[in-house]
Amino acid sequence: MPLKWGYSVTLDTAMSMTTTPEDHSPICVDIVSSTTTLHIDQDCSLAFRTCKDVAAPDGYIASKVIRRIYSVFSANKNIKKYADGASVTMVNGIVTHIIDADSFYIEERDKRLFGMRVNKIGHGLSDGDEVYVLQVTIATSPANSERYIAASSVTTTSPPSMVIIPFGIRGICLGGKDYLPAGGSGTNYGQVGVVNGQGVNNVGLLVRTVGVVAYIDNSTPPAWFMMSDGSGAAYYDGDTLRDGVKISADGLIPSGLEVGDFVTATGICSAK
Repeated sequence: MPLKWGYSVTLDTAMSMTTTPEDHSPICVDIVSSTTTLHIDQDCSLAFRTCKDVAAPDGYIASKVIRRIYSVFSANKNIKKYADGASVTMVNGIVTHIIDADSFYIEERDKRLFGMRVNKIGHGLSDGDEVYVLQVTIATSPANSERYIAASSVTTTSPPSMVIIPFGIRGICLGGKDYLPAGGSGTNYGQVGVVNGQGVNNVGLLVRTVGVVAYIDNSTPPAWFMMSDGSGAAYYDGDTLRDGVKISADGLIPSGLEVGDFVTATGICSAK
């Protein structure tokens, strides 16, 4: 259940227990209920589970306890506003890309405004899994200033939820502007974009872009190439300014790829 900032909700939490003696005549009905008002001071999600337990004191044959347990979790879209070292109870999303056995990317199911790398040793996930990442710490990669999540544990829904469709985006808009949300503070809050970035910050999102090959890495086999769609994007390869955006595709570049070929690239947007 999504909840918005500024709202209040009332939670009815009830426990009932009925006991009967062995001759089945009623002896006791005990109903305990409580009402709690929850005031929301940030966007969040509310989840609950209902548990039914069967138990009986000595001399009785039936007893039922019904419990409804509520948990409130922060909304994903706010997580990048936290500084390095901040802890969050839970983040949820859809797996968009498996980097390796110890890291992956997730993205919001609906609004698609949030995408982030998660580090969790031996996660065992697949693309399309809906995951709940628990007891997370927010950090920043020193290599490219990309924010990421260090997770203590990951759980999944069953069966896998869905596959996220990539955003189509022009080269000049990849990365986007710096994201410095209101209320953020501390070290490395928000998300750095790219130099002269245009549009909304999209670092961490699954994207798709098209263009022509402008340059191919000269290593054997090549690990990356430059792709240009004519929108004006550029990338510094050492001291050389190259036209287009860098496509890192180690092990994926087809043999025979040549400058001038028209290509489509799908993957996670990152800044470097």
